[in-house]
Amino acid sequence: METTAAAPPQTSPPRTNSQVADVFESIAGILSDQGENPFKIRAYRNAVRTLESLPEPVADIAARGELKKVPGFGDAIAGKTLEILATGTCELYERLRAEIAAKIEDPWA
Repeated sequence: METTAAAPPQTSPPRTNSQVADVFESIAGILSDQGENPFKIRAYRNAVRTLESLPEPVADIAARGELKKVPGFGDAIAGKTLEILATGTCELYERLRAEIAAKIEDPWA
């Protein structure tokens, strides 16, 4: 029997598919700029396309614990989706943003 994580309870309005997709698109763009693995970049961009084409809110799918049933959503994408739904961001995105900010402050680092 497959176990799937359900979305944590929310205290803020549910995030839209577009808002989740925006975070994934930003992650893909930063990873691309950094020359990261093209397969990882493609996974995030595929998640964006999937989110944009879902016939229902991803928050509803998460609430049912069915994120991993969404095509292309494995453990990593599903986990980050739950994070974004709960907080509006995810650890990876915040880490990548911090790296960019550090390079802007000290371009020679």
